[in-house]
Amino acid sequence: MPSDDAYDRIGAVFAPAAAAFRSAVTDAVEQVRSYIAAHSATGDSPGAGVESGLGAFGAGHIDENRFAALFADGDTLDPDALRILERALSVLKDLSTPDDPAFTVEVAAGGDVATVVGSAFASIGRAFGAARIAGLVRAGRIDEAAKDDATSPFPFDRWTATERRMAPALVVRLAGADLDAAPLAAWLDGRQKIVLIVEQPAPAAALARLITPGTFVMQTVDPRDTASLSAFDGPGIVALVPEGSATFVHDPSAEPSRRLLVTAKPTAKPRALRRSSVFQQTESLALLDLLDRALNAPAAALSVRETAQPAAVPAKAVTTLPDGTAQVVDPADTLAAWLLAQAGMGAAGATADR
Repeated sequence: MPSDDAYDRIGAVFAPAAAAFRSAVTDAVEQVRSYIAAHSATGDSPGAGVESGLGAFGAGHIDENRFAALFADGDTLDPDALRILERALSVLKDLSTPDDPAFTVEVAAGGDVATVVGSAFASIGRAFGAARIAGLVRAGRIDEAAKDDATSPFPFDRWTATERRMAPALVVRLAGADLDAAPLAAWLDGRQKIVLIVEQPAPAAALARLITPGTFVMQTVDPRDTASLSAFDGPGIVALVPEGSATFVHDPSAEPSRRLLVTAKPTAKPRALRRSSVFQQTESLALLDLLDRALNAPAAALSVRETAQPAAVPAKAVTTLPDGTAQVVDPADTLAAWLLAQAGMGAAGATADR
């Protein structure tokens, strides 16, 4: 079982991203609070005391010039608009208050990790929904603003591309028996990051199925390794796994020959878990092995990727290297090379993308 020290280390790695998100939400709190004060005032200067600038969170949600102009018109908010803004302000204030260093959730024993993660992101997303509602009220579109309740969850599929790049990482604690990684691909978009703290027993290579050309994927036993995910400019997922699991890292920003590094493979045969059968675990391990051999195969053995269809491969194929010597090629490597080439993950395709 991961130690409390491991939890603390991971929380410290992702605390800055959580703090930046909360700071941006705090900026939005001040802007909405000032707007309410200005448009509820009865004095000669309803806009007095309003700070300039919308802050990072307001970017993309509120037009600064139009927002500032509203403080000069002296209009008073009607009761419906005021109630809508006050609910939005309450949500923003709630999400700006740090209750832990990072955004952390826990999957109860027997629970569904995808459901918990989806709910967590929908809760975080309320900040984006509240900001949008405030923008609609500011624009005088009260009927549209009233269609959504700022206190309701705002699911990930409603987030914009900009919002998906500014949301904080989510740290998830769960039993390995409850780890079904495939559905988590739905949230690996923009710059979204997920860290799984997995208790034993755990599937050997659950995250292998999440490897795609632009997604950072890692299984590790060392919480310090999660800093690599934090530094990656894109979506990614890391699982802190028990000893005996496969450990590897797929880093799209690395050199082509080092994008997938497999550092350990389990020696024990997989055993059935609540959400992962022996067959499924064996397939994940086989996929990891296939990707490892294909991405790190010699360049001469990868020449097959230039063909439109995979050629029939004999039990033992022979290829000629540039120096004229013959090399026996494992048919599995040849087929893997072709599969990876079609997906754009071969060494040549990776080099072309750089």
